[in-house]
Amino acid sequence: MISAIKGMSNVVELHFEWGDLPLTKDTKAFLCYTRAAFERNLSNLTLRAPVTKFTELLARTNFAYLQELNFHFDFSASTFDRDGNQIANAEIQALSKAILPFMDHHRTNLHSLHLSSSSTVDLSNFFLGLPVLPGLRQFGVDIIFDKERLSDPSGVAKFLAAHSHSLLYVQLKSNSPFTPSNKGQILQKKRAGWKRINDLLLAIPSCLSNLESLEMPYVSSENTIPLIKRSCGTLTKLSLTDHFLSLDEVTKMLDVFIHRPLGLQCLHLEVELLQVSLIQLLACRLPDLHTLTLVYKGCNSTSSYVSGEAVYVLLFCRLVLKVLP
Repeated sequence: MISAIKGMSNVVELHFEWGDLPLTKDTKAFLCYTRAAFERNLSNLTLRAPVTKFTELLARTNFAYLQELNFHFDFSASTFDRDGNQIANAEIQALSKAILPFMDHHRTNLHSLHLSSSSTVDLSNFFLGLPVLPGLRQFGVDIIFDKERLSDPSGVAKFLAAHSHSLLYVQLKSNSPFTPSNKGQILQKKRAGWKRINDLLLAIPSCLSNLESLEMPYVSSENTIPLIKRSCGTLTKLSLTDHFLSLDEVTKMLDVFIHRPLGLQCLHLEVELLQVSLIQLLACRLPDLHTLTLVYKGCNSTSSYVSGEAVYVLLFCRLVLKVLP
């Protein structure tokens, strides 16, 4: 691999995943050669590792011209690290002493930032400490929004507000640590965690305005539609998750775009029922759809008929149907 790396001078994107094993001499050498070979052209860096590993990892992946960062903080099964320190304290130190300074160092060049986490560490201070990235166009978050992992959700809202003038693409995904057999319970817990963020965003008028692409959990018509309206004149792609919408809720969402029926081109919805009236509604309201993804809760008596109807009324649309058991 080291021999091969030396000849890859034109690489622009690197994905590196590191588990719980210690950083060996060979891995250190590999990363050093990678940095030397990719330094000039690498612009997209994706790192996945336990939070405590990022200190060593970032020291060896500090490429000069990074424009896109994708960090995933993995879950750590250990309670203590090799030095006997509690993992939670070590994670907090890594976030504040290594990861935030790394982002701050690259702040002028970054135009895309995506952060995801399955760690148990509280990310509140991390989000509050994120630097201003003047050229940021894309921002994604895929985390668990419960109080244990995000005791103070204001950092996420403040970051979105600080970059409202530049952001065009926003992805807000609510992860879940829960694995009960009742999928409805999972959605309920995810929505409860997300609603704290949703309420903060509602109180900051500049958040989520003038976007071209938006993905976020759906709470209710009263809580979600006002946020969608902020970009109703510019959105071309919309994805609403974590709630199975009724036909009435879909209608209210589509009313937001009644003034520009040709504007929305990609739509992802989770719906209660797949029915002809829903397909007809979407076909009439959004005649310029390029991609439509519908997730529904299971087969019903009209499923096979609807599929044929969908091909007819959405002839020029890429239709994706996903069935949840």
